[in-house]
Amino acid sequence: MSEPIRQVLWLLVTFGSWIIPGLLGYRLGLRSQRHIEMLKAKNAIFAEIDQIQAVADVADNLRPVLRAGQTRLEKLVFAVSSQLRCQKRRARIETAWADYQKLDIGAFPTTMASSDSAAIAEARARMSQPLKHLRDEILNA
Repeated sequence: MSEPIRQVLWLLVTFGSWIIPGLLGYRLGLRSQRHIEMLKAKNAIFAEIDQIQAVADVADNLRPVLRAGQTRLEKLVFAVSSQLRCQKRRARIETAWADYQKLDIGAFPTTMASSDSAAIAEARARMSQPLKHLRDEILNA
């Protein structure tokens, strides 16, 4: 091989040994940052769902619990779904969110007598079922 060809090959090898690891490190860094942001968003929404369910388990009036839960969860749900690249997963999460958002506040009594335990359990189950579904969809995302 002639000397200029050797120099060009050596230059290409040297250039490649600097650029390729740099680009690879950059891409892996971006990927890990996206993963960390997704974990933060998931943890925030799981904590909020757990808090809503804990308050609903002891509350006599579920209307303010439902209203506050829908308000606080809205931004968190869209923070998770906006980070997903897969349209199917995003659609499943948004469908589960729509199911929770469809709950009619007027369908829940303002006060429940402690003697009517069946009605209390039914109202709490109606409220917690969409939350559990939303949690499962986010967990699988």
